[in-house]
Amino acid sequence: MIEAVDPEKNLIKFKVIEGDLMKEYKSFAFTIQVTPKHGGSGSIVHWHLDYEKNSEEVAHPETLVQLCIEMSKEIDEHLLTEA
Repeated sequence: MIEAVDPEKNLIKFKVIEGDLMKEYKSFAFTIQVTPKHGGSGSIVHWHLDYEKNSEEVAHPETLVQLCIEMSKEIDEHLLTEA
């Protein structure tokens, strides 16, 4: 679910409300913010994962880092084809 959009800050926040992640986490949200590079072309993408585990036995979600990388690449490809 899209929780917030701030065009001025190039920020989007998504909140996970169902699915596999919710089996291990009480709450889970992704925030994506894009910042233009100073003095050059392109931008920097920052991902922030905010979560609360159901228990201490639940692992931190390092496996989602690769998902964030792949999504960033796909967004980049999409934006470049529209330019």
